[in-house]
Amino acid sequence: MKLNLGHVKSLAGLLKIIGLVVGLIAASLGASAFINSPYNKSCGDDGVTLPPRSNSTGSTLPGDITTTTLRTREPVTVTQPGKFQTEATTSPPGGNNSTALPPTEKTDCEMAPVLWMERFQISITWITVIVSAALLICYILSEDFEYNKIFKGVNFGFHFVGCIFLIISALFLAFAAIEIDNKICSDERFTDSKEDCQKFKQKMSAAGFTLLQAVLYAVISVRVIGKKLYEEV
Repeated sequence: MKLNLGHVKSLAGLLKIIGLVVGLIAASLGASAFINSPYNKSCGDDGVTLPPRSNSTGSTLPGDITTTTLRTREPVTVTQPGKFQTEATTSPPGGNNSTALPPTEKTDCEMAPVLWMERFQISITWITVIVSAALLICYILSEDFEYNKIFKGVNFGFHFVGCIFLIISALFLAFAAIEIDNKICSDERFTDSKEDCQKFKQKMSAAGFTLLQAVLYAVISVRVIGKKLYEEV
């Protein structure tokens, strides 16, 4: 069987190969950021905290924060061996030495329900990569696919619809990264805030590559329909 290697060297083939590589990068970055994200590891989709996270003092901080921590400003006096007593009232929340959180403070897992947006991006990018690779292999195996009307329709429909879904998934991932990782990136309660910052950058990079993949798919679909109209004229 003679392979249609000429398609690989054509503009359409090069666009498909570039789109495949870009899609693979976007899918890998998105999946890696999702799997290794400290937030995703500590929070469930229903907002339930799994393992407790650590604050800046080294003590564990549960995801559901419902209490207020108060500190005394006055020194502690010893009344009996092994017992301690404070002589002053506690300082109000918000004082200079207070690290208190208001009783109405929301859980740090409140944005967990938007994690499906990250999964959406991962699913769409991997699906497009697999289907795109299958289409490219079909083109290489036989040049008959280039002249098959049904296959042309499938090729156009996949890249056109894929472009739309890729744009949506890129926006979803960017929104999730901004709402989750960017917010807790500057939260001093967590010792892994720097890691959250890195995941934010990684997710935004994945969103950027996903958007680039969508642009390539748009170019491919426009080229397919343009070539068809040219042949009919």
